[in-house]
Amino acid sequence: MKQIVYVSSANSQQIEVWELNSDSSLNLIQVLKLNGEPQPIFIVKGKNCLYVGIRPKFCINSYQIEKSGTLIEMGFYNVPFSINHFEMDKTEKYLFSSSYHFNCINVTITNSLGIPQSSIQTIQGIKGCHASLMHYNNRNLFVSSLKTDRIYLYNFTPDGVLIENKNKFISLSNNSGPRHMIFQKNTNRLFNINELNGTISIWHVNKLCNSVIFLKNVDIVLNKLKSFAWSSDIHISPCKKYIYGSNRGNNTIAIVENNEHIKYIKVIGNIYTETQPRSFDIDQKGQHLIVVGERSNSMSVYSIDNITGLLKFKNRYPTGNRPVWISIHSIH
Repeated sequence: MKQIVYVSSANSQQIEVWELNSDSSLNLIQVLKLNGEPQPIFIVKGKNCLYVGIRPKFCINSYQIEKSGTLIEMGFYNVPFSINHFEMDKTEKYLFSSSYHFNCINVTITNSLGIPQSSIQTIQGIKGCHASLMHYNNRNLFVSSLKTDRIYLYNFTPDGVLIENKNKFISLSNNSGPRHMIFQKNTNRLFNINELNGTISIWHVNKLCNSVIFLKNVDIVLNKLKSFAWSSDIHISPCKKYIYGSNRGNNTIAIVENNEHIKYIKVIGNIYTETQPRSFDIDQKGQHLIVVGERSNSMSVYSIDNITGLLKFKNRYPTGNRPVWISIHSIH
């Protein structure tokens, strides 16, 4: 199995392709130059294709992932909005694009190769729409609204249409700023990272997604220095025992110990890392965490202790100018 790392660097207008080795080293295998600034990356695992959102001429570029991990362009699809985040339904047919600046989420149908074909629906008025997350039942989509401290709930039909859930949205405390979200696989637990107050919120979601109950907030900012809260990304380890959250305000990654009992979920570690760690990812084996620094123009590779979940620095590599997204893909 190969593990391939993709990094989008906005100011240098490129995607870098690296191969991750078992000794925590990286080999650069491709630098793909683009006609615009790449932002979010999304990998469709079942179709071995990769999407990237481009600015300022707004479009979605789609690429075929070769067996080596390198990328071959398949096409592009113009959109009338900038894209901050991608999500896909479980059938890998419908692509969701969130736009923070245009306050909307769009649904686009893709073909058998994964190439976007046509827009089905755009929902407007989601202020600061930063990300979306499909429930594992493939019938419900969660959409974060950073500017209103809400997470909107939508029912998703088999023909690709979003319908407002009867509960409409869940509310967070003022000036939370919900950003990215994750589910703990095969459970009823939802986690979201809050950009503005440096916390992770934990929710109980029932199987029908018609009941969402707040459980707990976990503070991930060192010494509770809220003036330095500017949180960004969140991921859970494949073993489900650890949650990681990055904070750009003080250049840290927090390690949170997950637990079946909500009262035992707590921060167990916090490390200083790249300058302005906007994005990071964890490999499929749960052995490595790699983070990019939007201002340091470099990325750091950490090994993950399989017993404690703590991070150990292994290597550092230069990237393009202003890396804003990183994704790790496994090729079997």
